[in-house]
Amino acid sequence: MTNLSITDGAGTPASFPISITIDQNTIASVAENTTSQGLHLTQNCVYKVEIIN
Repeated sequence: MTNLSITDGAGTPASFPISITIDQNTIASVAENTTSQGLHLTQNCVYKVEIIN
């Protein structure tokens, strides 16, 4: 994975460069400080998440 992009319900995007490898057919956890990009995640909201590899 090279980039994580999250867009909130208002259309405000935040992009996070990430350089990790996740093996095929496995589950992995990714953590990112979204507040540093001005994106404050809250419960009961809809977000669009895109993973770019």
